[in-house]
Amino acid sequence: MKKILLTLLFASAVCRINAQSLSDGEYYIKVVKTGKYLGILGAGKQNGALAVQWDTQFESNYKFILTSVGNSLYTLKAAHSGLYLSAEGSNPARGSKMMQWDWMNQENQKWIIAPHKSGKGYVMRSLKNYLKVIMQHWNAATATPQNGSIFMLTDDEVMPEMILDFKKNEPAQTTKPPTGNAYRTDSKKINTDLPSRQQTILADVADGVYKIRINESGKYLAIAGQEDMNNGMRLIQWDMLPRNNHLFAIKKLNNGNYTISPVHSQKVLDVVDMRTDDGTQIQQWDDLNGNNQQWKFYNTPKGYSIVSVASGKLLQLSAGNSNTQNGTPLIINSSGSQSFTLLPARAHSFTEYITVKNLRFTVPHGGDLEFYGVIQIYLIDKHGNSYNRYYESPYREDWDSDNILFYVYEKRAIDMDKNRVIDFGGELKFKIAAEEIPGARLKIVYGINENDADVAALFTTFGSVSGPDKNPNGVRKQKYSYRGGGSDDFYLLKNSFTNCLRTRLDYSEQYISISDIPASCLVHVNLQDEDGSDNWLDVYYTITKERK
Repeated sequence: MKKILLTLLFASAVCRINAQSLSDGEYYIKVVKTGKYLGILGAGKQNGALAVQWDTQFESNYKFILTSVGNSLYTLKAAHSGLYLSAEGSNPARGSKMMQWDWMNQENQKWIIAPHKSGKGYVMRSLKNYLKVIMQHWNAATATPQNGSIFMLTDDEVMPEMILDFKKNEPAQTTKPPTGNAYRTDSKKINTDLPSRQQTILADVADGVYKIRINESGKYLAIAGQEDMNNGMRLIQWDMLPRNNHLFAIKKLNNGNYTISPVHSQKVLDVVDMRTDDGTQIQQWDDLNGNNQQWKFYNTPKGYSIVSVASGKLLQLSAGNSNTQNGTPLIINSSGSQSFTLLPARAHSFTEYITVKNLRFTVPHGGDLEFYGVIQIYLIDKHGNSYNRYYESPYREDWDSDNILFYVYEKRAIDMDKNRVIDFGGELKFKIAAEEIPGARLKIVYGINENDADVAALFTTFGSVSGPDKNPNGVRKQKYSYRGGGSDDFYLLKNSFTNCLRTRLDYSEQYISISDIPASCLVHVNLQDEDGSDNWLDVYYTITKERK
């Protein structure tokens, strides 16, 4: 069906072209809406130099030699370089850029140029895939194409066509050889910007998620570590992998600068220690709105250069432009010449499933030690909120909760002098979507009490906890373990002996970042009687994570 539609559109275009064809010759090509002209960036003469718009100038890199190649098609050759206007790639798609290239006699170098239905100009399409010629930010609600905006292709037929005015560059009709500037044009020549100036044209990049390819090495920007969300993780190059630490969200600020945010962590790219000297590395860090965390993009013949606002220095591979070693860090450099391509992408969507199981208590030595209490686990987001949707474990009426890992009444206190090792069955399951993971943690609350006094009931401060079936989207109120007995009847977390993940102990609470949890890990912490006695209790459990 699509092929039939393209055939009909092409036939219609051919009819319009034949009705008002352009004659062979040299032309200036004006964008009617912006009043600017098609030119080759920086007057570059190399393959791949981009086609951009710029204020009216009559230098050779704004002249194109139009030639009919039959069947109502045309080629456009840049007068200054002898290279041909081409679509990026032999099989261009939406977003493909326009550039100059050696003549290859391919369909991506041939153009359908048809009169617009208004009769006030022409519209242009690539013969290959019948893609429409537009411009960067064409018809965008948040940006207007400025000097340096790149010409590109789209298959969006709803988007308004871009009308072009082809102005033939021919001598005035006279019997004498033309002298001076005898070109026929509707506007006077204005400031002729230097080619070197054009090579640093400030680019207007659309907000979105991108893969950022380093053109010279063929690798991609990534944050070191497998989706490590901690501050200080370095920006490196790596082969493209299907992970969110290989994707970056670019956002334009009100001051015209940009933040570049690793998708997995939602932090921003940051020049280490706010330094400005050559060789300083780049890391991810919390967004503090510093100018060392802001960037500018410039168009170059090969793509974009990326410049730190704080220093004006360019983002660069530390081991040379063409170094292909995975893991090579990125730095800022005053003489950098690295170029980058921004490839639109989507954040990888997934859910992490976390399981806590195989709970075991042991004591390092004997003695008069009986304990009871509760261990609860909450999954909390970066704001400290806990939602019912995070909880997968079955709701247990006998425990009145679905987040209790361990629960023993005082009158059933466990005698560790007798048992020494106690294993508990059961497990807790949690789930969290990818976009909520940054800053999310497991909060494990230890309400372990020593049974050596006549104390009140353990759960007098506990209320009913709404299960997921009762309020699927509700915010879960976190409840804390009751400290039974007197001042010396409870345990405090003292040490963690876990090597497979990072964990933080705070009084009677343990925190584990969701992003730190590996596929499987044996966690070991120990607790000491609050009074500093030699009553110790070791706790072990297994924690696993699976992505789906």
